[in-house]
Amino acid sequence: MLDHRRVLDHLRGIVNDPFKLFVWAYYAWRFAVARLIRGRSASAFFGPEQPRLVYSTWKICRELGVRVTDTFGPDCVMAFSWEDTTVNRLPPATPPRGGLRLINERCVDIRKSTVEAASVAVFGYGLAVDPHTHLGRYVRKSEENARHDGTLIEGRREPEAGYVYQRLVDNVVDGDRVVDVRVPIVGRRIPFVYLRHRNVRERFTQLHDRTEMQSTASVLAVQEMELLLDFCALIGLEFGELDVLRDRGDGRIYVVDANKTPGGPPLHAPFWLGARANRILARAVEEEFFADRGPQSTGRDLR
Repeated sequence: MLDHRRVLDHLRGIVNDPFKLFVWAYYAWRFAVARLIRGRSASAFFGPEQPRLVYSTWKICRELGVRVTDTFGPDCVMAFSWEDTTVNRLPPATPPRGGLRLINERCVDIRKSTVEAASVAVFGYGLAVDPHTHLGRYVRKSEENARHDGTLIEGRREPEAGYVYQRLVDNVVDGDRVVDVRVPIVGRRIPFVYLRHRNVRERFTQLHDRTEMQSTASVLAVQEMELLLDFCALIGLEFGELDVLRDRGDGRIYVVDANKTPGGPPLHAPFWLGARANRILARAVEEEFFADRGPQSTGRDLR
């Protein structure tokens, strides 16, 4: 059942933040329009946790006129295994009704070491270094998702539990700027990518000074898209986001993070950009996951 205290805390957070109140009102309007156009009710199951306004799924459901619920009903069109943790710890969601599978059910571990192992298996290379022996600069990061605590290190040292050690990817452009690629995943589609720009001094933070949307094909080669989708299949990520860096030295892409409960849009992105992104994602979610649309698509959206 719903945690009513959590719901009240969520509502207080919206009311106390004018911008969140604006976002909530905008998506309330989008929900009403979508429901009017569809002419019928629909719901989406999320468990064992529920998405809130900061998550892209909350906005996507509003775009589609779909209620977020923790129970299965006759109007349920899709179901998500949803737990905002690096390694799932809560009891799994109740199995859905016949024919309705749990999206992301197999994606239960997104630690950095898991991402590294999957990258090596799919791409044939990775980022891990041995701090006992590595020379030159490298990066120490927490195993936990969304910590943004990368630290540059130089010289040999004893590794610390709970951290991974990786080579530094050279994603610098224009001297003092770095760019990373955030890749939304919807089934077997990559509808578009975000490019996030920031000062090199903030390379491990979320302090972007510019975020833009680009077509997938303008940033990633077809083979790279295929490999990213194979990577997601290996870790069970059917809906989420990847953080990808391209090294200007060897030209390769490197997956540095995977997120199964993405917020959205990226921090500091203009509202209009996020609204457009969520409309595109909503269309892809409907085509990939809705139970009443027949067999799932296996095509790639390579725009």
